[in-house]
Amino acid sequence: MIESPFLKIAADVLQTMPKQQAHVDEIARSAISRNMNMGLDFETLKTKINSALSSTVKRKSGSQFSRVLSKGGKEKVGPFRKGLYRLKKIRTKKPSPPILVITDKAFLAKGGEYAVASELMFREFNVSIMVVDKGVDLVAEKNNKYFNIQVKTASNNVNSWVFTIRNDSFVTNLNGQTHYALVARDESSNIFFIIPSVQIKTYLDTGVLYSNSKSTTINLKISRAPDRKNWFLGNNNLNHFMGAFHIIQ
Repeated sequence: MIESPFLKIAADVLQTMPKQQAHVDEIARSAISRNMNMGLDFETLKTKINSALSSTVKRKSGSQFSRVLSKGGKEKVGPFRKGLYRLKKIRTKKPSPPILVITDKAFLAKGGEYAVASELMFREFNVSIMVVDKGVDLVAEKNNKYFNIQVKTASNNVNSWVFTIRNDSFVTNLNGQTHYALVARDESSNIFFIIPSVQIKTYLDTGVLYSNSKSTTINLKISRAPDRKNWFLGNNNLNHFMGAFHIIQ
């Protein structure tokens, strides 16, 4: 905040100068030429501006101005060029993108399907979206080969995402051509995990996942490590499945 009228004059003049810096003599001359001198003559105006600038740059914080270093000078130590001042560069943080909060799970699920369909099309798959969900949301074709894709989307819950698969649909569609695309929605971005259905069957057989004859669903809880680089299903690292659209072949 500029409380002195002479600092206001200096700031207005310096904003028009190359590198936003100038000597007090030049600042005073420019102010007079622009009728900003408050009726003062050159010597008086120069003295007032120099006094205000000299005082404000001595502050530890809050000054909009700084002195200009001489050649070989060091920041905050000097030496400085006498009578030469500049405006400090104000660094502003880029605003973070707004976080989209989806309260209706139907929109979350359908958004995940279209996100996966888009990624597949970028990889030259011809994608069809199923009208009726029978455990397969998308059918993807490439080079006359067809693949079933079941999409599950979940929101972040303290660095963990829980995906629910219906047990009967899983059993019906269990084969080498069926893949699960798990979409971990993280604020305004998506992280994709592509896991073959046969791999999920292996997780069930080895106790990584649990399901019995009375269970109607299979729950997969994916967690992100504090380093934000590693992803786990239980103790199993899932990094090799992250973004692994290439395994659909």
